Amino acid sequence: MTHKIPAEWWLEQAKEDLVTAGVCLRAERFYAAAFYSHQVAEKTLKWLIIRTEREMPYTHSLKQLAECYDLTGSVLKAVMALAPEYGRAKCPYHAGGVPAHLCNEERARTCIKNAELVLDWAIG
Repeated sequence: MTHKIPAEWWLEQAKEDLVTAGVCLRAERFYAAAFYSHQVAEKTLKWLIIRTEREMPYTHSLKQLAECYDLTGSVLKAVMALAPEYGRAKCPYHAGGVPAHLCNEERARTCIKNAELVLDWAIG
């Protein structure tokens, strides 16, 4: 899929989503912090894919996006740890209950750390 928006917009929004994840953590909205952490990884990977002129699939799947960029090691582990948060943090069906009641501070902090790792790696 060809994208007509600048790749940098994806990176800029990823950085903003990381700030938002921190705000949600401090406000004890742990499920939202987890969700925005996923968004950091998703938008960072999309930025990498677009800026290297690779075709980006239209997806929220971190697994699919990671495959486009051939991730390995700790970055791949961080991305895959965040992968379930897209559905789990926003949808009772995927969460098996109310997401706002199921995510705790430890999980939210871990998600943010994983998001930071992906973003830091990408911008090097």
